[in-house]
Amino acid sequence: MDSIAKDLEEYPKPTVLILGDGDFSYSSFIMDEKSTKYSILASVYLSREDFCSVYNEAILKDLEAKKPYDAKIMFSVDATNLSKLTKIDRIVFNFPHTGGKSNIRENRKLLINIFESFKEVITSNGKVKVSLLPGQGGTDADGECKRYLGNTWNIQEAANLSGFILYRVKLFQPGLRYQLTGYRGNSKAFRCNRGLQHKFLYQPEVTVSLMDEVLNVCETSPLGVYLTKKGLLRSKLKIRTKAAVGVLPDLVEVYCDEVLEPPTKRRKTELSIDKCAMEELKVNHWKLLFKPKAQRERLYPRSYTHDVSFWSQSPDMPNITPVLINRIGLHLESVVYKELYTCPKTQQHSHNFSITYSHPFRALSAARVKQLAHSVVRDALQDAGYDLH
Repeated sequence: MDSIAKDLEEYPKPTVLILGDGDFSYSSFIMDEKSTKYSILASVYLSREDFCSVYNEAILKDLEAKKPYDAKIMFSVDATNLSKLTKIDRIVFNFPHTGGKSNIRENRKLLINIFESFKEVITSNGKVKVSLLPGQGGTDADGECKRYLGNTWNIQEAANLSGFILYRVKLFQPGLRYQLTGYRGNSKAFRCNRGLQHKFLYQPEVTVSLMDEVLNVCETSPLGVYLTKKGLLRSKLKIRTKAAVGVLPDLVEVYCDEVLEPPTKRRKTELSIDKCAMEELKVNHWKLLFKPKAQRERLYPRSYTHDVSFWSQSPDMPNITPVLINRIGLHLESVVYKELYTCPKTQQHSHNFSITYSHPFRALSAARVKQLAHSVVRDALQDAGYDLH
């Protein structure tokens, strides 16, 4: 364990790591405003020697003189490699950049790498804040500056790949003393007018069947609270579907068919997910029935659609929904039957479905959905006896 990690163990306050802070002006502001609440780690990418050659050394002397006893000033900190640090409660990175002329591909890689690094040091309830210029993030929060997604840094995808969800975006408000300097302190400073601070939580993706979601439902989730109230939380719950295709709230029911004492007495309770979501449990999406109280909903959750086709001897529309929810659970948003094709030579029938994936409170990236569609779902359908194209 390095000296910084040892020092941190002495202080019970949550730790805030500030990355890439140029001339330390943001860290100085945070030390003035938040030092009683957090132990602050102020860091820059430059070495101490390089920092003093780029910036006025008086800046560093002033910061060292004013810093609280439990604050640390750190040099040569690479945001893509934080493995030497112990667990951190808050991470702040304002306007990350690869340097030089803006390159979307390289800056996307940078975001992917820093979130992968954040995953290794963030505490279970920790938060990450990353500020970008308007239009860079690629979310609806960019407003009138919103661009085509392929022309952005796509911060949500970068975060989702490492298990982080976006839960809030607000206007970047740096404080009066924050100095916006250019790369390595050059005089051409960038403007952060309407810059956006993106806030993230670590809520990684977990792929289990809907039955497992029900059996392992958290007591603090709406469904867990409901089942506890009914005395059914640890009962022998079951799931059934009511139709072949469509949006899942119209298909799925959770029910209990349990023998009580005396053995002749039987209790039967049915919970229609769509009705509970809209009425008794007061949630706006049926999947949120499973969200633990401590977790947040995703802001701007994305959905991804992939098609799948397979051969059948029968022209009748097959019911693949139970197969899918038994394999990927809450990741499944909808199943839509698109078309039937009959081969004139073999008289075999090809059924084509569009399957939409989404998750309201767990990280779900496009890369992960592609893996689900091309591997997990295909394997599930093949195991069920379908002859995929």
